[in-house]
Amino acid sequence: MTIKRTLLIALSLVLFATSVVQAQEFILQPKVASFNFLIDDSGSMMMHEAQTGKKKIVLAKEVVQRINEAMPPLPYMAAAQTFTPFQPIVGYGPFDPAVMAKAVNSITTDKEIRARWTKMGEAFDMLTPMATKMAPKGAVVLVTDGVSNMGPDPVDSLMGFYNANPGMCVHFISFADTAEGSKTIMELFNLNTCSVMADGKTLLNDPVAFNEFMVDVFYTPIEVVDEVIVIDNVLFKFDSSAILPAARPILDEAAALIMSSGDSTTVIGHTDSVGTAQYNMGLSLRRAMSVRNYLIRKGVPQDLIEVVGKGEFDPEYTNETAEGRRLNRRVTIVLD
Repeated sequence: MTIKRTLLIALSLVLFATSVVQAQEFILQPKVASFNFLIDDSGSMMMHEAQTGKKKIVLAKEVVQRINEAMPPLPYMAAAQTFTPFQPIVGYGPFDPAVMAKAVNSITTDKEIRARWTKMGEAFDMLTPMATKMAPKGAVVLVTDGVSNMGPDPVDSLMGFYNANPGMCVHFISFADTAEGSKTIMELFNLNTCSVMADGKTLLNDPVAFNEFMVDVFYTPIEVVDEVIVIDNVLFKFDSSAILPAARPILDEAAALIMSSGDSTTVIGHTDSVGTAQYNMGLSLRRAMSVRNYLIRKGVPQDLIEVVGKGEFDPEYTNETAEGRRLNRRVTIVLD
């Protein structure tokens, strides 16, 4: 008996426990093409955190290592730096968790506290030209206690960073233990609506919060459930049948699933109701053909794939709202 399966973008899946993730199958769609760890290694991070008794730099290393270990094998580009002083510890290139782990582990935790000022603004200024060389739609994960007591204003510098790198987003892991540090991090966080902020100690102690951070910053989980593979519209540009790079990991997994099952497959294109019915029928077919051709290039026998365009005539959601129209622009892959 053939077991039918469905891949659904889990729009409601934000919080999920580690045990649940291990018990279910997921395909992970990357949210970013590249990421960068920016780790505060200044004097204040050598101080002990009151609740744990550990130095803040030790906690910072632990949380970065935890993220590194949990990172899925997706085609990310990555880099890492410490500050102050600003120093690259991993050069920009394909993400290698072993290289990242070794670099983070090499950060010493017994440096002097005195005369090691925190130049956070300078770190953003130094990172700005480097980020222009990174793949668009990238993430910078800043791990800091928020202290900034020398050099340029970090708010002004981060604004300059965003102006020079509009496709980048800075996220914050806070080990702030002063009101001033918390205030600085909040001011930086409020500069961009794309930013995510999390408490570092919480990430280390709460698996749900940790998984939420990973989902918010790095990827979208796509749950394997039962019957149909649904490819969300974010994998195509508006009014286009060209497959975006973010679609490739999902389609690679779909190709492997089809080949392992040996089942015949129907690729069905859908659109919203904007435009004429005739145009939408053609667009839905072109999108389905793009997916079919990709699957064939990945090794799926072409005689296993049938292509259907349904245009606007099989909506799953209302076309009366922008969100409903967005969800109706989709491709489904049915394993027969």
